[in-house]
Amino acid sequence: MVDLGLDYANGIGLPVDDIRVIAANVIRSVLGLTGIVFMLKLLQGGFLMMTHGGDQESIDAAASTLTNAVIGLILVASSSSVARFVVDAIANATRSFL
Repeated sequence: MVDLGLDYANGIGLPVDDIRVIAANVIRSVLGLTGIVFMLKLLQGGFLMMTHGGDQESIDAAASTLTNAVIGLILVASSSSVARFVVDAIANATRSFL
């Protein structure tokens, strides 16, 4: 077992989470914020679409906003899946050393 110094951290009152746990929490938080941004962009695009007033430029801007929001969601979801696969592969490959 590798000594990560967690006993020392616990002795002085620091949180004893492993760096891997901290990284996973940060990634989850960033993905949550990304979901919030996605929803806000969808709301913005929907609002622009409903209030275009017949102006073709406004319609194009609203459609572009909606399209970009969906493309962003697809990119974030796929990159999250790839990152999870890579991290799992690395963790399983190095599990015998920890």
